[in-house]
Amino acid sequence: MNSDAQTLAVPSHTTRPSTWPVVGVLLLACALPLAGFADEHADQWKSLEQMSAADQALFDPSTQTPRDTAIAYIPAEAYPFQAPY
Repeated sequence: MNSDAQTLAVPSHTTRPSTWPVVGVLLLACALPLAGFADEHADQWKSLEQMSAADQALFDPSTQTPRDTAIAYIPAEAYPFQAPY
């Protein structure tokens, strides 16, 4: 009886198909739309040399802003908005 059970047993890797082709197709399907996204948004950031004269007039390069006395990384000016609750 034991010999019959051994001959009927089939390893699981031979009965089910490999999932790697499915994973590869899914990754490719997800990556293709993102390839165009990078090209569309490549020129959103500009250096100072690339900014227009109007934008440069609005730009404030100062780094010395007043800070909170208790916590150094918080600005001295309170956040101007209130929570809606």
